[in-house]
Amino acid sequence: MHVSRRLTNLDAPELQRQLAVQPEINLFLLTFLERQLVEQAHWFGAFEKGALKAAALVIPDRVIVPWSTCLLAANRLGTFLATRPYPSILMVGPRATSDALWAGWRGPRPAGRWHDQRLYVAQDPMASAHPRGFRLAKLQEWPVIARLSARMTFEDMGVDPYRDNVLPHEESVRTRIMEQRVYVIERGKKILFQMHVGTQGPYGCQVAGTYVRPEHRGQGLATRGVAEVTRRLLREHARVTLHVNETNTPAV
Repeated sequence: MHVSRRLTNLDAPELQRQLAVQPEINLFLLTFLERQLVEQAHWFGAFEKGALKAAALVIPDRVIVPWSTCLLAANRLGTFLATRPYPSILMVGPRATSDALWAGWRGPRPAGRWHDQRLYVAQDPMASAHPRGFRLAKLQEWPVIARLSARMTFEDMGVDPYRDNVLPHEESVRTRIMEQRVYVIERGKKILFQMHVGTQGPYGCQVAGTYVRPEHRGQGLATRGVAEVTRRLLREHARVTLHVNETNTPAV
């Protein structure tokens, strides 16, 4: 029998131990756990005979990130979350766990969108020449970077932030630039490539938001840009991870 409940600070050591078994997969959850007490966030878990078998972090109105060692426990946790006042939002996690939790949470109702993604992990620097024009983004460039980020989101997920969520999108872009987490390649005073650094913590960091203007694709800009960002991050982190939409053949 599985028992689901909201997690407390007393659950944190076991939760961290379980997540750290696969740090490359659970990087976001591990980093979140390092930065904030369990009871300050929306963590939920499913237990079998007192042992933690599934967990999910809910960031209201944004995302649910699940983990499990038992798909039945993930399903039961989804059923429990269905009783909570959370709307249908983005869910990101391993396919089997996400599907099991979704089935318990939303039943037979299909997701509005779903995407298979590959998870790439770099633990050694990639050999590549330093790309000309590579640098950190400047704050005054945020309108251009926000537009390019929106195009990337639309190409990758079919969602246009400028139609659905413009103010949070632009604010997140400005924040990332101010925190020096956005890299670009500039040629002729024009940004051709951009990439931002997301989750960062003791277990590693994630990169995302890779975008090259369509008219400049196929020239190796993304290859060299990603390699340079990875080299810099691996100076301080054990690993760098990246998710790529399975249908994005050039990026894969």
